[in-house]
Amino acid sequence: MHGKLWTILVGLVVLAGCASAPPADRFVASADGQEVTDTHYKLVWRRCVEGMVWDGKTCSGSALEFAYPDALSRARVEAGAGAKAWRIPTVQQLGHLADRRFSKPAIDSSMFPATPTKWFWTDSDLHPADYDPFQPQDIWVVDFASGRSGMTKSDDRLPLRLVRVIK
Repeated sequence: MHGKLWTILVGLVVLAGCASAPPADRFVASADGQEVTDTHYKLVWRRCVEGMVWDGKTCSGSALEFAYPDALSRARVEAGAGAKAWRIPTVQQLGHLADRRFSKPAIDSSMFPATPTKWFWTDSDLHPADYDPFQPQDIWVVDFASGRSGMTKSDDRLPLRLVRVIK
């Protein structure tokens, strides 16, 4: 019961963070269009989900879908590929990106075009100290069809959007 109560409380906190309308100038695209800075939460997001690329007007290509261990590996590879510390967002961070004023996708499509209306990975699992990559775990996810958060097993295959903190 304690686990269920904790799950409900965290879900309410995430949803409460999504309830208010963001300021109009909250998101700023980089000069090359590859990144979007969230000035309110001091985060930089990849404009396109993994597998898609910014073509100057939109995100094109196909979103890759990963099991959670593979999403963790992808984030490590991307962080190691350059000077930018890309990582998987927390459920709160991704929940703040979801915008329930929009639907299908529940996100600002002018800043994050072609976002799949699917559940996305976060780095928030139910028992982080007990994570075993060989056993399916409960992982927090955010749905960009509705903007809601929930949980799924780590062996599901979902899209991924990377984030980094502004230094």
